[in-house]
Amino acid sequence: FFPVETTYQVGSAEVLALMSNAIAVGTGQTGDAPLYVFCKDGIYALFVDSSGQVAYTTSRIIARDVVNNPRSVTPTDLGIVFTTERGLMRMAGNEVEEIGSVAEGDVLCYWEENLPQDYIKIAKGALTKIADLPTSICDGDDFLSYIQGAIVNYNHNERELIVSNPSREYSFVMDREGNWTRRTYTADEYVNN
Repeated sequence: FFPVETTYQVGSAEVLALMSNAIAVGTGQTGDAPLYVFCKDGIYALFVDSSGQVAYTTSRIIARDVVNNPRSVTPTDLGIVFTTERGLMRMAGNEVEEIGSVAEGDVLCYWEENLPQDYIKIAKGALTKIADLPTSICDGDDFLSYIQGAIVNYNHNERELIVSNPSREYSFVMDREGNWTRRTYTADEYVNN
């Protein structure tokens, strides 16, 4: 039995993921829309009922971005992170921004046979032991392809966003300053503890 007053219509397409608003928008509150619904036709916010009669009063479209990997939807200290065909996105309140663009494009690889001449000069000047680099650092997979099968986790202690694709030998990590690095580990699952 589902009473009409506690049944919510959200969008007109399949629901892919649900996530609570993990960031505070004011002192001691998470805002009017603490629950986001990721659907095949966009992202919707469910607005709370201030009277206390029901949990939510209305739903409203926040963005037309469509999550392409439900396992990527992750709460962080700065908003909800998720992947789309356009890239890695972060939603804070009603604002959606792309945060993975810095990691997109060519990855600097230090092996001479794989590089144009300019990169070889940079590598030779910066490194003394080129042979010590792990092979996973030079995987040619671009970031947009990498995130298609990735899971995303947020390390609250270090304030790092970790993007891991279990089919690869490395993970992308964004630190608290927004800098991206590759690390030679990956994961199939994460447990927030």
